[in-house]
Amino acid sequence: MVDESRLNNFDLIRLAAAGQVVLWHGIEHLHVPVPGPALWLLGSFPGVPIFFVVSGYLVSQSFHRRRSTANYFVNRALRIFPALWLCFVVTAASIFWTHGFANAGISDLLKWMLPNLLGFAHTPWFLKTFATGSVNGSLWTIPVELQFYLALPLLAMFLQRNAARWTAAFAVALVCGLIYLAWGQSAQAGQWANALSRALPSWLYLFMAGMVLQWRSDWVERWIEGRFFAWLTGFLAWILLLDAVGINTVGNRASPLALLPLAGLVLAAAFSYRHLAHRLLRGHDVSYGIYLYHMPVINVLVAGAFGLDAGTLLIITLGSTLALAAISWWTIERSALALKPSWRPSTRAATG
Repeated sequence: MVDESRLNNFDLIRLAAAGQVVLWHGIEHLHVPVPGPALWLLGSFPGVPIFFVVSGYLVSQSFHRRRSTANYFVNRALRIFPALWLCFVVTAASIFWTHGFANAGISDLLKWMLPNLLGFAHTPWFLKTFATGSVNGSLWTIPVELQFYLALPLLAMFLQRNAARWTAAFAVALVCGLIYLAWGQSAQAGQWANALSRALPSWLYLFMAGMVLQWRSDWVERWIEGRFFAWLTGFLAWILLLDAVGINTVGNRASPLALLPLAGLVLAAAFSYRHLAHRLLRGHDVSYGIYLYHMPVINVLVAGAFGLDAGTLLIITLGSTLALAAISWWTIERSALALKPSWRPSTRAATG
């Protein structure tokens, strides 16, 4: 018998977020014609910010349940690296098949391999002409996630459920995010733009939004839980208003005025109709695999020049990505997660 109080829809939310990213990149790189309003609506539910909010909620929850800080870091590593390493092997094989490494020496291959195995997405000079020009550019989020994991113990120690500290820290994080949005996308940013996009301060406010909602469970119970359709209706009305006055609601670099209410909608989806993810997914979480594999699939299709129409290529992308994600889940991810030490509540006071 499943304890309904422990049920939530985070697996389903991550799956939807990964699907949004696949569709967005597929439409962009395969040149799929999509009506402007539909593209705007798809972009107003950006997958990456949703991942960051969910990560803030669930990773901080996991940290509070840890047996030790070492246990916390082992669990995080098991979630990220085994599947990432398998994806790199599959990606390298697909590139060898469609493009080859004729211009690369051993040292070039090592300089490409090592950063990627450590979680730092990198496209070397000898692959700049391959397909989209980016081997797996969507993995820029991995170093951001790793920075979240490293920062969380320090944040928890400093904040300690202190409302004044929380307010000040979140305000600083939000200002850093606004600076990134204002300056990081400008021509003046130049070579710093890519570094800023992977830097912790640019995205910390989204992670902290998830953290504070995990800490303030009373807010979630009072204002969010069981109110998905109310939040969805309010969010749609709000982003239509923002769009009407010229405020960006689309994509990873949407205004915080859009992304912070989206965080509330994400939690409303997680805690409304709690049984839904369990009934549909039965604990199988292929979202990470979908995120890992969609760009390698798109690159193979772009490089192969198969002569198919864009819509067909998008369908092939969705099917192939899901198949690879399922293989990743059943062969690597489930086994890696099973290695996580079972948790028991820490004897220390929980910190925020």
